[in-house]
Amino acid sequence: MLRNQFIGTSYDENSGNQENSPESDKFLQKVIEVIEAHMDAPGFGVVQLADLLHVNRTTLLNRIKNLTELTPQEMIRSRRLNKAAQLM
Repeated sequence: MLRNQFIGTSYDENSGNQENSPESDKFLQKVIEVIEAHMDAPGFGVVQLADLLHVNRTTLLNRIKNLTELTPQEMIRSRRLNKAAQLM
């Protein structure tokens, strides 16, 4: 599922309902790029992510939650934890 793909673990392509539209993939890729670009900023959170993506927090929550089953905060946290694990 997309959730596992974007938090850095493997997933079964045949499980669950997956949204594979190019717009969804492009949006998630942009989210990941923004998170990784601001990963070292301690004050970076959902509000800043929404501002940089030019959407409001509710829209960001709904889009990310529908695509990945994660909240934006969970997505930021998992990307940071994956990066920390890579650095160890």
